[in-house]
Amino acid sequence: MAIDCLSAGILVADHLCSPIDKMPEAGELVLADELPLAIGGCAANAAIDLARLGVSVGAVGCVGSDAFGEFIIATLEEQGVDATAVKRQPGV
Repeated sequence: MAIDCLSAGILVADHLCSPIDKMPEAGELVLADELPLAIGGCAANAAIDLARLGVSVGAVGCVGSDAFGEFIIATLEEQGVDATAVKRQPGV
């Protein structure tokens, strides 16, 4: 895929939490209904926004060689971003 723009930098998986009733006290557990994953990081956000605007864009950065890294790469690709230059780091 030929690209017009390359977004380089931070690629992260943000582990979010649905609203909770209160801030837990030290050592207390509070249940959340959902703990969804979302993509984040400046390079990922910029690349996805550019792809949504119709720009041919790629992302470059490093991710762990784990489920979170796979989530990041899959999400970039689903959003139309070329993720072939994203480096997977084993053991991270």
